[in-house]
Amino acid sequence: MESAWRTLHRAGLPLAGERSGPAPSAEEMARSVRVLVASESGSAREREALAAFVLAWADQWPRTFARVFEGDARDLVRWAERTATDADRRIKLRRIAMESLASVL
Repeated sequence: MESAWRTLHRAGLPLAGERSGPAPSAEEMARSVRVLVASESGSAREREALAAFVLAWADQWPRTFARVFEGDARDLVRWAERTATDADRRIKLRRIAMESLASVL
């Protein structure tokens, strides 16, 4: 699970820390998202950042999101909407994720 968090951090998951290594592919990011959502790992803060990341990806790059998540796309968006409960923090994290994803996707 640690590697899934690292993969998404390299992709721009809005959490503090130095980003190192190559940007992952959309497919690698999707695998990591699935692992983390299914495992329910991470702190509330990390899961909120993951939710904002998922929402940013789904909103700004819907075709790529739908392609890599296939039938899970809608369920992942629902999970993210339930998980990102603080509206102000959600907006901030989503903006940060969008900036990072723009260079990855």
